[in-house]
Amino acid sequence: LSPYVGVAGSKIFVAVGAEELCHPALKATWKVCNSTIATDLGVVMLSMPKPVSASLTPSAPRVTAPGDGATLAPFNVPTSVSLEVLVTFEDGTTQDYTSDPRTVYSVDPSDGSESLV
Repeated sequence: LSPYVGVAGSKIFVAVGAEELCHPALKATWKVCNSTIATDLGVVMLSMPKPVSASLTPSAPRVTAPGDGATLAPFNVPTSVSLEVLVTFEDGTTQDYTSDPRTVYSVDPSDGSESLV
Protein backbone atom coordinates (compact mmCIF):
# COMPACT_ATOMS: atom_id res chain seq x y z
CA LEU A 1 0.00 0.00 0.00
CA SER A 2 1.06 3.59 -0.58
CA PRO A 3 2.13 6.01 2.17
CA TYR A 4 0.45 8.76 0.12
CA VAL A 5 -3.09 7.44 0.37
CA GLY A 6 -4.97 6.82 3.59
CA VAL A 7 -8.28 5.22 4.47
CA ALA A 8 -10.87 6.50 6.94
CA GLY A 9 -13.88 4.21 6.99
CA SER A 10 -15.07 3.91 3.40
CA LYS A 11 -13.30 7.08 2.22
CA ILE A 12 -9.77 7.51 0.93
CA PHE A 13 -7.73 10.67 1.37
CA VAL A 14 -4.47 12.07 0.08
CA ALA A 15 -1.78 12.30 2.74
CA VAL A 16 0.33 15.40 3.36
CA GLY A 17 3.46 15.23 1.25
CA ALA A 18 1.86 12.94 -1.32
CA GLU A 19 3.37 12.60 -4.77
CA GLU A 20 1.76 11.61 -8.04
CA LEU A 21 1.24 7.89 -8.44
CA CYS A 22 -0.57 5.31 -10.53
CA HIS A 23 -0.33 1.81 -9.10
CA PRO A 24 -2.14 -0.56 -6.75
CA ALA A 25 -2.29 1.57 -3.60
CA LEU A 26 -5.39 0.26 -1.82
CA LYS A 27 -6.18 -3.16 -0.49
CA ALA A 28 -9.81 -4.15 0.02
CA THR A 29 -10.88 -7.14 2.07
CA TRP A 30 -14.44 -8.43 2.36
CA LYS A 31 -15.13 -10.42 5.48
CA VAL A 32 -18.17 -12.30 6.71
CA CYS A 33 -18.23 -13.54 10.32
CA ASN A 34 -14.55 -12.68 10.63
CA SER A 35 -13.64 -14.92 7.67
CA THR A 36 -12.08 -13.40 4.58
CA ILE A 37 -14.26 -13.98 1.52
CA ALA A 38 -12.30 -11.88 -0.98
CA THR A 39 -9.27 -9.61 -1.16
CA ASP A 40 -8.10 -7.43 -4.03
CA LEU A 41 -5.94 -4.41 -4.79
CA GLY A 42 -7.30 -1.18 -6.21
CA VAL A 43 -5.30 0.99 -8.56
CA VAL A 44 -5.12 4.62 -7.54
CA MET A 45 -4.25 7.35 -10.00
CA LEU A 46 -3.23 10.42 -8.04
CA SER A 47 -2.56 13.39 -10.27
CA MET A 48 -1.79 16.60 -8.44
CA PRO A 49 -1.42 20.05 -10.02
CA LYS A 50 1.89 21.81 -9.45
CA PRO A 51 2.02 25.07 -7.46
CA VAL A 52 2.70 28.14 -9.61
CA SER A 53 2.51 31.02 -7.12
CA ALA A 54 1.96 31.95 -3.51
CA SER A 55 0.61 35.10 -1.90
CA LEU A 56 1.03 36.49 1.60
CA THR A 57 -1.69 38.92 2.68
CA PRO A 58 -1.62 40.80 6.00
CA SER A 59 -4.90 41.60 7.78
CA ALA A 60 -3.88 45.30 7.86
CA PRO A 61 -1.56 47.34 5.60
CA ARG A 62 0.39 48.86 8.51
CA VAL A 63 1.46 47.86 12.00
CA THR A 64 3.02 49.86 14.83
CA ALA A 65 4.63 49.28 18.20
CA PRO A 66 2.45 49.04 21.31
CA GLY A 67 2.14 52.46 22.97
CA ASP A 68 2.80 54.33 19.72
CA GLY A 69 0.49 57.29 19.14
CA ALA A 70 -0.60 55.74 15.83
CA THR A 71 -2.62 53.18 17.81
CA LEU A 72 -4.96 55.97 18.95
CA ALA A 73 -7.94 57.48 17.09
CA PRO A 74 -8.22 58.64 14.42
CA PHE A 75 -5.36 56.45 13.10
CA ASN A 76 -6.11 53.16 14.91
CA VAL A 77 -3.07 51.37 13.51
CA PRO A 78 -2.94 47.84 14.96
CA THR A 79 0.03 46.48 16.93
CA SER A 80 -0.22 43.08 15.27
CA VAL A 81 -1.52 41.58 12.05
CA SER A 82 -2.61 38.13 10.92
CA LEU A 83 -1.09 36.69 7.77
CA GLU A 84 -2.92 34.65 5.11
CA VAL A 85 -0.96 32.36 2.79
CA LEU A 86 -2.64 31.19 -0.43
CA VAL A 87 -1.00 28.90 -2.97
CA THR A 88 -2.26 28.86 -6.57
CA PHE A 89 -1.86 25.71 -8.64
CA GLU A 90 -1.47 25.25 -12.40
CA ASP A 91 -5.11 24.15 -12.74
CA GLY A 92 -6.27 27.52 -11.31
CA THR A 93 -7.28 26.24 -7.88
CA THR A 94 -6.06 27.88 -4.70
CA GLN A 95 -5.43 26.37 -1.29
CA ASP A 96 -5.11 28.17 2.05
CA TYR A 97 -1.81 27.23 3.73
CA THR A 98 -2.06 29.81 6.54
CA SER A 99 -2.20 27.19 9.31
CA ASP A 100 -0.46 24.37 7.46
CA PRO A 101 2.44 23.03 9.55
CA ARG A 102 4.69 23.18 6.47
CA THR A 103 4.26 26.97 6.22
CA VAL A 104 7.22 28.76 7.79
CA TYR A 105 7.06 32.46 8.66
CA SER A 106 10.23 34.55 9.07
CA VAL A 107 11.29 38.18 8.88
CA ASP A 108 13.68 39.27 6.13
CA PRO A 109 16.64 40.78 8.01
CA SER A 110 17.94 42.66 4.95
CA ASP A 111 15.57 45.62 5.39
CA GLY A 112 16.03 46.18 9.14
CA SER A 113 12.46 45.16 10.01
CA GLU A 114 13.61 42.40 12.34
CA SER A 115 14.37 45.05 14.99
CA LEU A 116 10.66 45.87 15.05
CA VAL A 117 9.46 42.32 15.53
